[in-house]
Amino acid sequence: MLKLRNILLIGASLLFLATIVYANEGISGKVVNAAEPSIVLSAKYQTMLNEVSGNINKGKIAEVTATLNKIDYYLTRQMTNKKVQYLSFADAEEYQAFLNEFTPSQTVVWCDKGWEKELYYREYLLSDAKLFDQALVKINAALLVAPYASELYCEKGYCLANLKKTNDALAAYNQAIDLADRFASEAHNKAWALRGRGYQLSDLGQIEEAKAAYNESLGLDPNNKTALDELDYIKGLQAPAPASGNEEQNK
Repeated sequence: MLKLRNILLIGASLLFLATIVYANEGISGKVVNAAEPSIVLSAKYQTMLNEVSGNINKGKIAEVTATLNKIDYYLTRQMTNKKVQYLSFADAEEYQAFLNEFTPSQTVVWCDKGWEKELYYREYLLSDAKLFDQALVKINAALLVAPYASELYCEKGYCLANLKKTNDALAAYNQAIDLADRFASEAHNKAWALRGRGYQLSDLGQIEEAKAAYNESLGLDPNNKTALDELDYIKGLQAPAPASGNEEQNK
């Protein structure tokens, strides 16, 4: 997780934002066999989005908020077609999987990953400000338009864990793991999701399962300090209790 404290985001609506390469308003039904997204961020706005993470780390919160609002305004202005459903996918595999799995009532227009990243950063600012209820609302809205975004499920797990909803948090992390296993485009988030799974299992007292999750995460991210520290903590829990003074005397 990026490090940031005491942030309050002033943002606009999440649910229907996209950069549009204008779609024919007469089309209906499914759009299939697309090799590339129909909707992409322009180079200018993609560059702006790429700078957000670094600016968060530098504590440039006002600049981050202004950047996201500019992207939001740009995207909102471009949405004109009310007859299609705009969804964000990382690649053609995710897009085609959605069409195969569901039967959309409207034409599905594939938006590139940039849209999902913009939504992610908006909810991240809220979660890192410890506004977990508000962040969760944003995450659930974002998942409606980015249904296979494993990082959003990881963030959902994080928010739910901080709201003391451990079982729900575990379910969210498990969903992220399932997506990471299913799609190559989501595989990079698996170690993160496994660490979240391990933490929730530990909270639930399922220590061996937690240890397995942390060890699996280290197979993907060997030097991750969080996983290593948690395994040390578990080792401490499982260490034999020292003998009392009376027991020592009786030996």
